[in-house]
Order: sequence, then C-alpha cells, then structure tokens
Amino acid sequence: RKFVEVFPDEGDVDMLKVLRTLQEVGYPYMIMPDHVPQISGPEPRKVAFAYTFGYINAMLQAVDEN
Repeated sequence: RKFVEVFPDEGDVDMLKVLRTLQEVGYPYMIMPDHVPQISGPEPRKVAFAYTFGYINAMLQAVDEN
C-alpha cells in the first residue's frame, strides 16, 4: 500500500513499449498523465506537468520514427 508518484521515466512501466503497443493496436485517443510527483521551486506543479508532457511527446516522436 505504499505508493509514490514518479515521472514516466522513473516508474515500473516501460513507457516506450506501452506507446509502441498503443500504436500497433491503433489506439486513437490522447495520452495524458493522471498525476505528477511533487517537486520544489516556483510553480512546481506546472513544471512537473511540463516535464511529463515533454517526455510523452518525445516518446511519441520516437514511436513515429519506427
């Protein structure tokens, strides 16, 4: 029952593999993070989501290249 929020590149899920699988099955919907880790600094939530969306975008580009 111990749950810790992590960024997509830190978790147990291989995001690149997941996105490749979604592409293979023709998944037509959006990919959106549900939660992001808490970080420090100004606008921490916005910065955390910006990083997460940037990571997802980079992974989608990597999938599209194949």
